[in-house]
Amino acid sequence: MIGRLLRSYLYVFQHYPALLGMGVIVIIVQIAWSLVMGVLPLYFKHTLDRGSYIGLVLLAFLGTETALKPWLGELGDRVGRKAMILAGCALALVAMTLAYLPTPETWWMLLPLMMLNGVAAAAIWPAVSAYMGERVPVNDKASAMSVFEGGYLVGFGAGGAGGLYLGGVLGNRMLFLISAGIFVVALVMTAVLAVGGVHQGVVSPEDRQDDLPSAGVQGSLTLLREAPMLGRLMFVYVLSQFATTALAPIISLYGVQELGRNQEQM
Repeated sequence: MIGRLLRSYLYVFQHYPALLGMGVIVIIVQIAWSLVMGVLPLYFKHTLDRGSYIGLVLLAFLGTETALKPWLGELGDRVGRKAMILAGCALALVAMTLAYLPTPETWWMLLPLMMLNGVAAAAIWPAVSAYMGERVPVNDKASAMSVFEGGYLVGFGAGGAGGLYLGGVLGNRMLFLISAGIFVVALVMTAVLAVGGVHQGVVSPEDRQDDLPSAGVQGSLTLLREAPMLGRLMFVYVLSQFATTALAPIISLYGVQELGRNQEQM
């Protein structure tokens, strides 16, 4: 089964080499965020002594990302995918660098900085998804999305595990600077690897002449009315994401406090 999976990815990368470069970028970007997000509960609990506020900080990040994705996705249609990815990486670089500064007395500074990270994520992920989809024919869209999802999960796992270990060795606060350094790498790789036009037969955003509704709440509601299956799929997706991420903010705290494991073991 593993051999078949590897052959499938090898086929995709041989025929669409642009996906390989963007897949690597996805892994790097997600590692940079997961390094910090995995240890944020421990950082707030033990370093900042503000454990009760961790939910608020995570909401600042995820809520901002969710709210802005429709608008920034539409903006990416106008200014280009590469420009949005570069802008998002630059914003995340600034946010992670500044996130090193707050002390227990100024913990609240992390709220706007996590919101800035949310803006960065809302700029990057729709652009990456669209970039991959535009570089393959319609029949291979699922292959392109599998590269995106596979890279995302690899980065999520590697970043989360690496963050717990490095945070235990170097201190959780240092992870913000390490994450910022990784975003520098993502910036450079995007500038170098995100090249090439759309696949033959794929209509670029600037050439579209369709009547899709604009982004925003009203546009989204219109789209859901015209395509009710999207609403059902969105409901299933929300449930699955809730089930898989509900424990993420507390699992590191649970391992340390309830199981008696140190951070490196987690």
